[in-house]
Amino acid sequence: MATTLSSAIHSEHQKLLGQVSELTALVANDPPDRERIRATSAALRRQLACHMALEERSLYPAYERVTGTDRAAASLVADHRDILRRLDRLSAPSTELGQSELNLVEGVWGVAAIVRMHLDKEEDLLLAELDRRLTPVEAAALLHTLQPDLPLAERLGPTEAILYNHVQDHLRNEQFAIDGYQRITARFDRSSYVGYLVAMILEDERRHHQLFSDLLASIEQRDSATPPAVPEVRPLPELAELREQLEQYLGFEQQDRTELASLARSLRSERDRSLWPVLVEIMRRDTDKHIHILQFLCRNATTPPRHRGSHCFGKRAG
Repeated sequence: MATTLSSAIHSEHQKLLGQVSELTALVANDPPDRERIRATSAALRRQLACHMALEERSLYPAYERVTGTDRAAASLVADHRDILRRLDRLSAPSTELGQSELNLVEGVWGVAAIVRMHLDKEEDLLLAELDRRLTPVEAAALLHTLQPDLPLAERLGPTEAILYNHVQDHLRNEQFAIDGYQRITARFDRSSYVGYLVAMILEDERRHHQLFSDLLASIEQRDSATPPAVPEVRPLPELAELREQLEQYLGFEQQDRTELASLARSLRSERDRSLWPVLVEIMRRDTDKHIHILQFLCRNATTPPRHRGSHCFGKRAG
């Protein structure tokens, strides 16, 4: 299961709250151990300062962007400054504490209260809004800025990560190839065998690009109300009514594959001298694709698919 933005930050918050509990436990001693309180406060301040800097650089701007308000996180930033000031006083050298035991205890519990209140505010307001508004890919990118060492498969989900990586790699190479194919078709139009075949490759590349775009859009739309670019596999009553027709078409395609295989064998002598064997082989492979699609449709017309709650990737756990 993918590590969501909320779950990742909640995990960080729990670690910080563990340190806060260590600090409050120290004032239970009678008298309080001022040096340990100072050292523990200093350690907590270092952790919080790093955590807060990342939030202010990445998380809060994202929150203000989705809410359309450039001051949406102002109170959270003010909390940060207040918490750090309080910890500065607690982590000052023992000779500079200048506090009575009562003030020291109150200072520790004051820090603990405001830290807990602040983290609750982040989770209940800010993270809930980001979870609702960000696409999975946007959330994964934001999570990467907060936890750059977290593997992509944990930020996005293993299936989505495989697809996302493949699409990214494919798109990096695709434009180079398409530009090259276009240069060839500019030199050789469809009246030449080179232009004729390369134009077919270009058509396929454009179709592949659209399929990859649809798959990526389906990841981004996974938790939204927008219908996915790649439709969900759901029980469809009208599909069952098409079963007989689909099976008839499947029979036609299987017969066509047999005939094309026979035709390909008869054209072996023309290989490398004519486009005919190439075109027959292309049609045979297209027929295999049609059979694959029809078999999928027939399976689902025969046995309606179990509804998984979403399309291929499933919804993220809340």
